[in-house]
Amino acid sequence: MLIDILRRQQIKNKLALYIPDDLKIEISSKTGDKKGVENDTEYLELPKGKFTFTVLSEGIPNSVYGTVSLAKCGKMMWDEVMNNWN
Repeated sequence: MLIDILRRQQIKNKLALYIPDDLKIEISSKTGDKKGVENDTEYLELPKGKFTFTVLSEGIPNSVYGTVSLAKCGKMMWDEVMNNWN
């Protein structure tokens, strides 16, 4: 049930922001935000395995800062899985 919720999410503009669009099909996610908070969870189903990442934030000055911060975290996680995970 939880994975179905993640798969239905169409907006992939936080952790997956810097991932190439043609690879976003592999990503299921659920975002959340409110004033001073930006969150995202991603579930990846790849040939090398299944991965889940969650990034939570609080006290951020604005949503743009939060989105970019989460996007940078997402790119680091994606690169780690793609380049260093066997």
